[in-house]
Parts: sequence; C-alpha cells; structure tokens
Amino acid sequence: MLQRHISLSSAMHDIDLVVEKGQAATELSATEQKQADLANLELLVSRIADQVGPKSDGGGTLKQIKEFNAFLERTAGVLEHR
Repeated sequence: MLQRHISLSSAMHDIDLVVEKGQAATELSATEQKQADLANLELLVSRIADQVGPKSDGGGTLKQIKEFNAFLERTAGVLEHR
C-alpha cells in the first residue's frame, strides 16, 4: 500500500512538472499548431480504433452490438410465444 502511495505521489509530481512546463511554453506558430492538432487527431483515432476494433478487450463495439442485438432478438422471440 505504501509503494502505491509513493508511485501515485511521484506520478502527480510528474504531472505538475509537465503542466508548469506547458504553461511556461511560448505560443505555437500556425504551422506548429497544425502539426500538434494532427498529432492529437492521430492519437485520438488510434485510441478509438483500439476500443472499437475486434482486438480490444471487449472484442470491439461492433461485436458487442451484434451480441446485444442477438439477445434482443431472442427476447422478442420468447415474448412472441407467450
């Protein structure tokens, strides 16, 4: 438990340092801002692809939707026969 607190404290300190460095940074030029925006977009697309794709932990959003749809169809079938 103590090791966990130390790790958390260290991580928070690192975050504080990065925030301070970011606040002290100069403004980006238009070209640099576009490059940063594209890099952020690429990161976002990568994260979404990991969550949605079939290799994600849950098998991907499409797989989950198909499974839920199959569940709804089975439920509808049971309700029809009542």
